[in-house]
Amino acid sequence: LTLNIRDVLDMSDTRILTIVGNSGDVVNLDNNSTANLGTWSSTTGTGENAGYNLYTNTSAASITVKIFSEISVHMNN
Repeated sequence: LTLNIRDVLDMSDTRILTIVGNSGDVVNLDNNSTANLGTWSSTTGTGENAGYNLYTNTSAASITVKIFSEISVHMNN
């Protein structure tokens, strides 16, 4: 699965997209600041977000991709 900020906006009315999967699954986040898509940064979820890594985008910090921690995440430039 490959996503950029526009994909997240298209898929989620809440600006939060949750991705659940298994080890062996891969999510590619498009890190393309040259196309005004921003770059992604991650934090480890706590509380209700425990077990997930949270990715926010520099062009819109209110947009979050919440990815199950067993999923591999690659940042594409």
